[in-house]
Amino acid sequence: MKYQQFLRELEAGRTAPAYLFEGEEDYLKEEALKKLKERIILPDYEDFNYEELSALDVPAAQIIEHTS
Repeated sequence: MKYQQFLRELEAGRTAPAYLFEGEEDYLKEEALKKLKERIILPDYEDFNYEELSALDVPAAQIIEHTS
């Protein structure tokens, strides 16, 4: 999904259980993550309700396990 489509979905209140942000535009990935967190995670609960995994460091099977 393109960045603008992601923003439209987010504004409409439609979110997925997990997201994979990939691509060369680090700024857009960081902005998308920031907007997603602002929309769905209360700041006081971020430590309990947010986990960031990197495909560079974590096997795909482990990432999938964390989404269920």
